[in-house]
Amino acid sequence: MPNPQAILCAATLLAAPAGGDPRLPLIELQIAGETRKALQLTEELVGARGDAEGDLWLLYLQGDLLERLGRLQEANNVFGRLLSAEDDLAAYGRYRMASLQEALGHPEVAAGLVATLLGHEAPPALVPRATELLVRSLAKGADCRLLGRLDDWSVPDEQRRALRLAEAECALRERRDPARAAEVLADLLGQETADSVGRQAAELLAREDDGSALGPEVQIAIGLAFHHNREFERAAEYLERGLAALDPENLAISPRALSEYRYATARAYFWLGDYDAAVHGFTELAATERGEPAARALYQAARCHELSGNWRDAAATFRRAFLADRDGSWAAAALFSALRLEFRGGREADALELFAVLDSRPAWTDMARRAALFLSASDVERGRTDRPASWLRRDPGKEAIPEFLHWTARLAELEASPHLAIRNYVEILKRSPYHPLAGAAVARLRGPALAPLLEPIAQQLAASGRRGDLHAAWILLGDGSPGGAAARGRLEELLRLDRRARAFLDLREVPPAEWPLLRAPLTRPEERFLALGLWADGEAQLGRHFPFQQPALAFSAGLRLADAGLTRRGLYVAEVLAEAIPPWLPEALLPTEYRRLLYPLPHRATIERSAAQRGIDS
Repeated sequence: MPNPQAILCAATLLAAPAGGDPRLPLIELQIAGETRKALQLTEELVGARGDAEGDLWLLYLQGDLLERLGRLQEANNVFGRLLSAEDDLAAYGRYRMASLQEALGHPEVAAGLVATLLGHEAPPALVPRATELLVRSLAKGADCRLLGRLDDWSVPDEQRRALRLAEAECALRERRDPARAAEVLADLLGQETADSVGRQAAELLAREDDGSALGPEVQIAIGLAFHHNREFERAAEYLERGLAALDPENLAISPRALSEYRYATARAYFWLGDYDAAVHGFTELAATERGEPAARALYQAARCHELSGNWRDAAATFRRAFLADRDGSWAAAALFSALRLEFRGGREADALELFAVLDSRPAWTDMARRAALFLSASDVERGRTDRPASWLRRDPGKEAIPEFLHWTARLAELEASPHLAIRNYVEILKRSPYHPLAGAAVARLRGPALAPLLEPIAQQLAASGRRGDLHAAWILLGDGSPGGAAARGRLEELLRLDRRARAFLDLREVPPAEWPLLRAPLTRPEERFLALGLWADGEAQLGRHFPFQQPALAFSAGLRLADAGLTRRGLYVAEVLAEAIPPWLPEALLPTEYRRLLYPLPHRATIERSAAQRGIDS
């Protein structure tokens, strides 16, 4: 019998307006990590409501909380009570029962439940998870006959591929019609070799391969699948075998496809470090091709020569790659690569001649920038100051800004312009604090030549009161000095006057009581899950109730996702929000919780648990 006082409390909550919504304390308890208290309140509410329709959603939450507390059989029983529901909630209850049965060591029961689910038009958001669960259960020994009506199931192509793979794997494992299973696997490979299904199909076919049963096209497809998954030794073996077995008199493969297979074979040897075999493959391919395919093959052959230490042949082959397709997509890269090797080999006149060609076309601007950066860095490293300035004056492009700033600063040091050097090093730290060259900038600033100048320069910058100068002064002085702390404080004051910056400086989690979700009409099951704090089940409707146009709401959802173990999804939220952060707002001023979301700690729960056991502050 439920506690009468609990019934009165629950009934009061249920009858209350939005401010007394029973979902609110349930969500707040879960956020606080009070799972047992959340379960207690849920059970009180369920007991108070009896068998009312709305009680079914609370039953689902009850099952979820029981599972979180490790009470799996009890959770299974609760989810079982949802199977009589008339809407999608029954499908979710069935899936959770299946998941629990797998955890309890009953894959055959799990497979039966989830196969029934997939055979009756499961809610779209559930299909990927249900498919994965069925495939796992079948691999653990569940009855493969459950897939007997797979052709009648309404599932997307991606999941159908996974289920057909499982069907073929079952047939091979049980030695039922292995020839038909091989046909299915070959068909799956023929559709796609780059996804996980293609990879597993290739593995199964390779496992059954006796050296003669597989046709050349299938062997090539197996090789491509291994190649996509960076298993290059196996890729080369199957690609070579398949290409050798092709009948040139009855070739059903297009010349374009055949060229790609030969290219993939040579690339496999390249990644294996067998540069002689790779050069042979690329050179033979280039001899039979024209235009871009020839240029691509020659470019890769040149890379092999370079990695083998044969720079002269590499430079010559890069030139041939350029000449094979002067207007193609490999031309600029080939010119730059040849330039690099000629310059490093002491043939500067030849290198500068190539640079003039590279710099002659607007379409090659990006590669010309890289070449200018290479030439200027090479001169600066050797202490030469007469040429780099002209190369460094050009627009560096967004991606290369830290490199151009670094070498401009290094050149300024050589030319005894320490103030210019400091300014450029600081600019790297302002723009790209996590770039590899940011560490080099700090080291140069702390070096004996520049360190004595930092404080007076920083004081001068801080005195200007401008936003960018205050940021620079803070970088130079650091939080540990009064001047640095003062510059940071004044910078924050200025940034708070900017509406865009202020939105992120003040980014905080929105309390559940202020979520529009709890005041909105909810028609989809995923929306109702969100309104109970069930983030994994409600993820599909996040964008509807926690839109990116409202950063604080989206940030709140990101935090909840991360806490629910959905780290990738939480990171995605943080990265999308980051696109709206104004560039003049230093990342170091963003709220700590947001930065943790943007740079999640791998295996956070395990680390925190271990730290707590050892009394270490994590």
